[in-house]
Amino acid sequence: MNHLKLTKVLLEHELCDYKTSIYMIHEGNAFVKKQLASLYFNQEFKVGSLWLLNIYTSTIGTYVDYFKNSKITKENYSKVTEILKCHEYVYEKLDLESKNCDKTSRFYINNLVFNYTQNYNYDYLVTFHKKLLYDIDILIETNNSNGTLVFTNTKVFQKYYLYLNRFGVHTFTVLKLINSFNLRIHWGDITTKLADIYNNANKFDWPIKNFRSCLLLYSTSFNLFKVIMLRLTWKQFLYIQHQNASLIENLTKQWLLSLKNFASFLALEKDVAIKSIIESISLHIKSYPLNNNGTVDLNKLSTYQQDYTDKLVDYISYIISILCEGLGCTIVENWNTEEVLQISNQVTFYSDRILHNKSIDETTESDEITDSNYINNSISVLDCVQQDFGRYLSYLFKRVNFNIIRSFIEYLETLNTYNLFDE
Repeated sequence: MNHLKLTKVLLEHELCDYKTSIYMIHEGNAFVKKQLASLYFNQEFKVGSLWLLNIYTSTIGTYVDYFKNSKITKENYSKVTEILKCHEYVYEKLDLESKNCDKTSRFYINNLVFNYTQNYNYDYLVTFHKKLLYDIDILIETNNSNGTLVFTNTKVFQKYYLYLNRFGVHTFTVLKLINSFNLRIHWGDITTKLADIYNNANKFDWPIKNFRSCLLLYSTSFNLFKVIMLRLTWKQFLYIQHQNASLIENLTKQWLLSLKNFASFLALEKDVAIKSIIESISLHIKSYPLNNNGTVDLNKLSTYQQDYTDKLVDYISYIISILCEGLGCTIVENWNTEEVLQISNQVTFYSDRILHNKSIDETTESDEITDSNYINNSISVLDCVQQDFGRYLSYLFKRVNFNIIRSFIEYLETLNTYNLFDE
């Protein structure tokens, strides 16, 4: 709060150097990520509005280019207004939660040792702010070293990772993802939609929209991934229907494991759509007709397919249609029996040295996905998910911690009546 309080005074000062002031606000992001990590990984504390401070101090760095001459002009005046309103918005959220802070701390807002007679002395304000950031960082590092509040892996709280590695604006990547699995879906203007949503999520419209643009970024991205996985699930169960009775139960169990791994990676275990499909498949397995000796009861198999498999496929189709309404996509046609019965399905998938010869931790943000990264291969639908779709998601979102994103989403939901996962 002291960081925001001081920088607000600087922003409103008649001698304000906006480029410098914006950089000073952005500079606070380093200690904010440490604070976030120390609170998030210590389950006794709630992160709360610190999420907002993290996104604010990160995003504001992009506003420097509007103030190349460091002063207000006709062209950048609206940006000053945006910054001040957003600055106040975050400050008010922090202030609401500060009532539970330790009032004896020298960093408590009312205990700030500040010479108010120097309130108009711009150089004094800048010097005081630099000392404040230094003192805060020393306190955080001290608490970390003595075990009071330990923090690790602050990188996962970078906005780049919280915003899904900028997935929405990488048109080539999106196109490869949606066109690589023979899904028979018309995606409409999904690439434009994702790019627009990502750009809107980076706007300082928080006082008006309460981060709804950010929630839309997540809901659209997650729904896209769910449509792909559920469409593959649909195809797999059409395939399973035509398999030898002795293989059906095992194939179903393998697919259930793939679906659970998908949900675990994206932290979608509580998502209503994925959860309901997992429960349906679990019931599907539990109800498989077996004789007392463990062999398949062939007399009941036909009824089982009607009561469970057909209904499951219909249910998946229903969920996909709902998800596609928001994405603007439609199922063009289903696969014919010959395609479903093929031992392998031709897919295009990511298979270069980055994916197979480099671990996720060895890759960097600069790694780009290009046409040379793709080869054609024939693999079964199950292999397609386990070896390709799953790996591709892991590559696209390397270093992204979806459990942390889930925590961020849960806080944003407290600012709205919108529940992303409809639990």
